[in-house]
Amino acid sequence: MNDETERGSIINGSDDQIRGDQEVKNMVYANNIDGVATNREDHRVTTGMEAAKRYISSLSANATEAQLPNHGLLVIPLFNTFESLKILNLSGNAIVRIPAGALPPRLHSLNLSKNNIFIIEGLRKLTRLRVLDLSYNRIRRIGHGLASCYSLKELYLAGNKISEVEGLHRLLKLSILDIRFNEISSAKCLGQLVANYNSLQAISLDGNPTHNSVEDEQLKKYLKVILPHLVYYNGHPIKVNTLKDAADESVQFSMNSYQFDRVLRLDNKTIKKANQGVVAAQRPSTTSTRARRDQTVNSSKLSKGKHNNTDLLPPSEAEVSIRSRYYRRLFWFPLLI
Repeated sequence: MNDETERGSIINGSDDQIRGDQEVKNMVYANNIDGVATNREDHRVTTGMEAAKRYISSLSANATEAQLPNHGLLVIPLFNTFESLKILNLSGNAIVRIPAGALPPRLHSLNLSKNNIFIIEGLRKLTRLRVLDLSYNRIRRIGHGLASCYSLKELYLAGNKISEVEGLHRLLKLSILDIRFNEISSAKCLGQLVANYNSLQAISLDGNPTHNSVEDEQLKKYLKVILPHLVYYNGHPIKVNTLKDAADESVQFSMNSYQFDRVLRLDNKTIKKANQGVVAAQRPSTTSTRARRDQTVNSSKLSKGKHNNTDLLPPSEAEVSIRSRYYRRLFWFPLLI
């Protein structure tokens, strides 16, 4: 009996040892696999950096374009010495941040899509930038990183984590905005686009939670109110607003009587100033003034109503011009009050 127990313990011990040895082998194998993968990744990054260095060293001082996509770059190489560079493509790398001073100040087009960028920064000197692609990064807010990019016309921010459109109020030339597949959840998050009312012509919002809470047609109408020059919505052409449509939609989107009266007061005040300027410029003679006064007296005697006949006269060219300019602002005025 003791011999059998001893024999069993020996067998069990052997099994435990076998299992332990197998676990060690598995761990070693896994570590080897991880090590091989890490070595491959390091090798790819190192190879990409070396290829980027060779490419940059081959560029002439007067080069206007540089293409470095999918090189596994972790940082942006220094291109600030290439003063003639207009187009730079760094998409598909592993860049985390944009260091200040790394980019040439005369860039017109910059592609940093499909990287790991968290913050929009380092663009302060790019005052001539016209096209910026930061799609498919890890950006959560726009912030003030684009405040100096006055010349920007096209901005692509699809595939990030942006929940509110802000920080674009200085981009008065912005005509195309792509913010698909972000985290914009309501029309209110788009309210600050009113600052771009005079320039924005195309906007893409597909893939946002907005479509779950606001019907697409209602959202389109809202954007047409705050963006009167909008021509394309989610890649499709839209009907251009007439003045009557804009007024109706402004009322629909809660333009109250106080706001409407304020527009009219501004309208009448400006017209009055314009008419005073016209009268002062013309400076009629004493004879014409007397004749006009006599004509007014005679007209008032013939009138049986309480209203002055001058109210029935057609508006002057100055009045027409001023009225049309102010009523055009019905597109966006309710949202600024």
